[in-house]
This record gives sequence, structure tokens and C-alpha cells, in this order.
Amino acid sequence: MVPVAAIPVPAHSTLDFASLGYHLMLTQARQTVQPGLQLPLTLQFADGGTLRIRAQVRPPNAQPDSAHADSSNMPGMKNM
Repeated sequence: MVPVAAIPVPAHSTLDFASLGYHLMLTQARQTVQPGLQLPLTLQFADGGTLRIRAQVRPPNAQPDSAHADSSNMPGMKNM
């Protein structure tokens, strides 16, 4: 596991935070975080934009969602 400060998302692409790919790790959580919980998150973009999302907490051994599986060279990345 290697922390990254930013993840490039090319125009007309999406990024899935998924098992074996990019994922978010919470540190110093203010409440107990359990699998199945929906957490509100705000993503910040280099252009100053933000996007509010709700992320589902999954256990560390969760299997990838096959509907979002891809084979690109960037984990979790797929072209639209």
C-alpha cells in the first residue's frame, strides 16, 4: 500500500475506489466505522471544485464488484 497525494482522472473517465485498486483510508475517525455504514465524504479537485458523495464502508476482505471490474493499467480506472 502506497499513499498518494492526488489521483489524475482524465476527461471522460471515471475512477472507482475498489478492492485491489485505489481506496480511501480513514484515519482519526470521529466515530466507529463498521462495514455497511454509509459515510458522507467531500472530494476536492485540483481546479477547486468539490463533489459530495456517500461512500459505503466495506470490510478489508471485500470482493470487487464485477460490474466495475476493468483491466486497465491504473487500478480502478476505466474509460467511458
